[in-house]
Amino acid sequence: MKIHLKLDPAVVGQQMRRIPHGPNARLHWATKYRWNRAWEESVFTAVQQWRADHKQKSVPKMEKAKIEFVFYTIQALDEDNSYFCLKPLLDALRAPRPSEKFKDCIRLEIIPDDDLAHVEIAVRQVRVNRRNDERIEIIIEEK
Repeated sequence: MKIHLKLDPAVVGQQMRRIPHGPNARLHWATKYRWNRAWEESVFTAVQQWRADHKQKSVPKMEKAKIEFVFYTIQALDEDNSYFCLKPLLDALRAPRPSEKFKDCIRLEIIPDDDLAHVEIAVRQVRVNRRNDERIEIIIEEK
């Protein structure tokens, strides 16, 4: 099975971002939490849209998956920065850990965990000319 997700921008307050913050962004922990939560909600919305478009009753579960993150950006990110940016997106796809059981977080449980035993991650970047064209797409394939 193949899942192709197109993410909406994340919104916190009156700010909107099409690409998550990189590791060089100096954010207060509460602000970082709000942005991570917004990205989790964006992934959740994209999965629900995919389910509606493909007439799926539930979210598919995959024991092992190949996940490709495609960043459409004006300015290319360094490779390590691009991997750092996908952390809240990847967290939304995995199952909750015992320490997160009662926390306010979105976990879709498509993959059991985000470790190398369960996930093969690829990041691709595509250059766009306008800021309004920036976006993220996630392609999930069962291995």
